[in-house]
Amino acid sequence: MQRAGPSAPDPDRSYGYANDQCGLLFDDSIREMLAGERIVRPYSGAVCQYVVERKAGLVDVVFSWFDTGALDRERGVATQRGEQITDVNVERHPAYLAKAGVACSATAAAGSGVLTWWVQFRPPGDDPCPAPGGDAVLGHVMARLLPLVLVVSTLVACGHAHDPVPTAAAPASGFHDVDCNGVTDADIASATGSSSGTPKFTKVVSTGVGCFWQENTAIGTVGLGMGISTWWYRGSDMDVERTLEQRAGRTLTELAVDGNEGFKAADRNACSIYVAKGQDVITWSIQTLNPSAWPDLCKVTERLAQLSQDRVN
Repeated sequence: MQRAGPSAPDPDRSYGYANDQCGLLFDDSIREMLAGERIVRPYSGAVCQYVVERKAGLVDVVFSWFDTGALDRERGVATQRGEQITDVNVERHPAYLAKAGVACSATAAAGSGVLTWWVQFRPPGDDPCPAPGGDAVLGHVMARLLPLVLVVSTLVACGHAHDPVPTAAAPASGFHDVDCNGVTDADIASATGSSSGTPKFTKVVSTGVGCFWQENTAIGTVGLGMGISTWWYRGSDMDVERTLEQRAGRTLTELAVDGNEGFKAADRNACSIYVAKGQDVITWSIQTLNPSAWPDLCKVTERLAQLSQDRVN
């Protein structure tokens, strides 16, 4: 499995969420790159989720950093999902682009693990993937995000990028690959009910890292990013997420699902469940601007987490 080796700049660098940055980038850097007028980041951690408002519509962006992940495993997940893969080299880091419908992702070995940027437009418009044979640094949305992160890393390290050395890693043990961690739109509707026969949530993001269902109470840009999300961390420490939730002021409760240890983090507007197996973590989260409409947010995530564990273990 490929990782950025010791000859890469600062091979132990973390690209995770810290100092209100994901992938070493501030939110405004991402908004400006996408020519956005407004950006919201409803989820932060090993996975960071963004919604960018532009004149032409919305852009969904998902960043992931798996500090013990490996490029080969990520490529395997993308291949299993039927994505079109193109191997590339970004700032001398082994990487690949993966296109699935109107979405595109770029994944690279970096630091001790692997990072990914995923982008889609709503409604479908610009192609986020670089044109075949095009310059991997210029001209296209996705082609800019990954190089920028790696350039920033190089500058911070005050060094020069060198060819990373592929290193061997033991096969990862963890959860099975199932779309949306095994939960369907029908499961979401069943767990949350409907309003006059209309589902309360609509799936708008589906990636190899996870899925997001937008709460249908959003009006314009108010409420963007509120909804239900599930993410699959393939090589991450659950204790990092526990620390982030504690800093957010949420109440933590230890739990286990199907023999896998985890914890629940909750406050008035959100409830998340994290479950670990080997080096993998699966999360379920619900966030809302209208908690009074829900008798118990955690009942929703508990039900979805149980369904998911029944299907991915």
